[in-house]
Amino acid sequence: MTASPRNAPLLRAMLPVIIWAVLIFIASSIPSDVIPPTEFFQMDKLLHAGVFGVFCGLFYRFLVIKAEPMDDRRALLVSIFVTALYGASDEFHQFFVPGRAVDFYDWLADVIGAVVCVIIILTVKRLRRAPRLEPPL
Repeated sequence: MTASPRNAPLLRAMLPVIIWAVLIFIASSIPSDVIPPTEFFQMDKLLHAGVFGVFCGLFYRFLVIKAEPMDDRRALLVSIFVTALYGASDEFHQFFVPGRAVDFYDWLADVIGAVVCVIIILTVKRLRRAPRLEPPL
């Protein structure tokens, strides 16, 4: 089955989200005895926030350029919601991986990463809309 030319932009928009989700799944499938231990608890949470922040940004990008784009506010909220769901499914998946466990704080870091991503998106949009001041003569 091949993609029709009409669906090609939609597939191109979704492809980064799919690739990133697969990479998260692969990383979450690694048993704990293969993963080097982190010295700091916070490093693990920062990694979760960063990885899922990127997922949120990619999903937002998909929503605003898909066939029927969403308004910005809804796209941002849906992006956070989908990221939270994928983070929860990732934690559930880790229950079945040897040596890994479900961790509420990992999921919370995932959601915080999504919220930080949305804040960055809103900040960049606000800065782009701000009028540019002319330098004094």
